[in-house]
Amino acid sequence: MEEKVSVTLTGPAKIAGKREPAGKTLAVSTAVAAQLAASGAVDPGRAFDGEDQHAADFDAEVAAAAARLSASAVDDAAAAALAKQDADLQAARTTIADLEAQLAKAAKDSSRIVELEAELAALKQAAEKATDKKPTK
Repeated sequence: MEEKVSVTLTGPAKIAGKREPAGKTLAVSTAVAAQLAASGAVDPGRAFDGEDQHAADFDAEVAAAAARLSASAVDDAAAAALAKQDADLQAARTTIADLEAQLAKAAKDSSRIVELEAELAALKQAAEKATDKKPTK
């Protein structure tokens, strides 16, 4: 027995010797449904309700695949952004370590400058005392 499909007539049609009005939904063989679609008595895009279900299933599968791809793209973008952020953080830590080393060196140099200034002041003071004690002529 041939498979029956449900069709809704968009115009009047004679089916199995009986006139049927527009708007009526009938169960017909796929061959009759194809003839009705070819004659314009049914909407060819909606000739078979079974096709509507197949289209809905296909649309659902496409939507699911799109969701998976979208989620994958979001995951990939998040992973790339996180990797960049990690690299930026490591670069910042390296810069901080370099600046801390420079600061420590500057503090040591500053401390040495203070020591040298103290020594210079002591030498100047000693030189002034030596000049003051010098016999005058």
